[in-house]
Amino acid sequence: ASINYRINGGELKTVSKDGQPKIDKEGSDNKLEYWSVDNAGNEEKHNTISNIKLDKMPPETTISLSGTKNNDWYTTEVDIKISSNDNQSAIGSIKYKIDNGSWQEYTSDFIIKKDGEYTIEYYSEDKAGNKEEVKKKLIRIDTQKPITTISPSDLGNENKWYNNDLNITLTGKDESGRYFLDPSPIYQR
Repeated sequence: ASINYRINGGELKTVSKDGQPKIDKEGSDNKLEYWSVDNAGNEEKHNTISNIKLDKMPPETTISLSGTKNNDWYTTEVDIKISSNDNQSAIGSIKYKIDNGSWQEYTSDFIIKKDGEYTIEYYSEDKAGNKEEVKKKLIRIDTQKPITTISPSDLGNENKWYNNDLNITLTGKDESGRYFLDPSPIYQR
């Protein structure tokens, strides 16, 4: 007596000699043919299961950012697009969250307009249940222009004369508080 099988039209195997069937080829077209033979030589009608689907690899997700960038800072609002690819079972879902927020289903591009630093976390899961590792992307936005102040503040006053060397201090300040300028005195004669 034996329990026989073939995987994808391959060689004849028996459970007693080769172990239980194991499908390890990724794809949607795997096939298992199986049947039993008793001690009297009676052979069961062959059973076939087609279209056995196997996907062992997680999807690959990417993030795309659009905006004007300078020195790792965006100076405009940022348009965020997340996309994913899976070579076998297709994408089941794409999830993302901003900073410590809740996970959300990604359905379309979104925009971050407010100045600040944001961490976007994202991942995908395919229809076979393979989930990729969470990825992170830091986004820095500063749309405010800095302001420079000068001391003494009455420079350029047509009625004011100085009779000694003049130390002038320029101080930079950014209203968003995200980009700091180093105040350095400038010496002028």
